Amino acid sequence: YFFSTQKTKDIGFRISQLHKLKKAVLQYQVKIESTFGEDFHKSTEERYLTEISIILNKIEHHMKKLKKWSARNIAAGYLF
Repeated sequence: YFFSTQKTKDIGFRISQLHKLKKAVLQYQVKIESTFGEDFHKSTEERYLTEISIILNKIEHHMKKLKKWSARNIAAGYLF
């Protein structure tokens, strides 16, 4: 989309996509954790702490900051 229009999707769409990503991580959490357990030989607690919780925290952080980041980028674009 961006490369054909030189515009990004609106904030609402991007936040919606982040919600969907969070929902998918939670829906497939057991499968994700078991894969990390098999591939990297991590305990259940370690899998959650080093993989799932980090991903979920990053998604939440991006949802909270996305509007602010986008506004700053738009303003910066007009300075040049």
